[in-house]
Amino acid sequence: MLVKFSNNPLKQALGIVTYNGGRISSFLIISTLAVIQYRVSEWYGWQQFDLPVVPVSILGGALAIFLGFRNNSAYDRWWEARKIWGGIVNYSRSFGMLVMSFASPHHSNGQQSKTAIESWQKEMIYRHIAWLYALNMHLRKQFFWDKLDDYISPPELAKIKASANKPAQLINLQGR
Repeated sequence: MLVKFSNNPLKQALGIVTYNGGRISSFLIISTLAVIQYRVSEWYGWQQFDLPVVPVSILGGALAIFLGFRNNSAYDRWWEARKIWGGIVNYSRSFGMLVMSFASPHHSNGQQSKTAIESWQKEMIYRHIAWLYALNMHLRKQFFWDKLDDYISPPELAKIKASANKPAQLINLQGR
């Protein structure tokens, strides 16, 4: 997945140049020196040297195979992550439907009020949404934990902020 930093193509190009400025400038310097050397050798009539084709073609073939394997392994990792995230999305949908369906006044046999059950449903769903946000932030190593304020209670948030693995702590709270 490519991350789009901006919808403006000029800003994207500027970001690429800024991030890779050293590599781009070193490439430009080396290629400029090669052209200057070629032109100077033409002007003075120096003899050009020839490279044999066989070593270059062997190295090119080996490089193509190496890059092909790297490309396949990167695609496999991306596909595996996509399947896992898709599974999380499907299980989250199922969990939400189960909470809303089975936690109802009908199933409590009148032992719980409708407002208590709705409050519990909201707490469970919101905590699950908080877990999804926390997992997303944890995997991207972006820590904006104030986003969780809307979904979980302040005592739970304090307990989660104190832990090292926030998504695991959230799922632990959800299980309790």
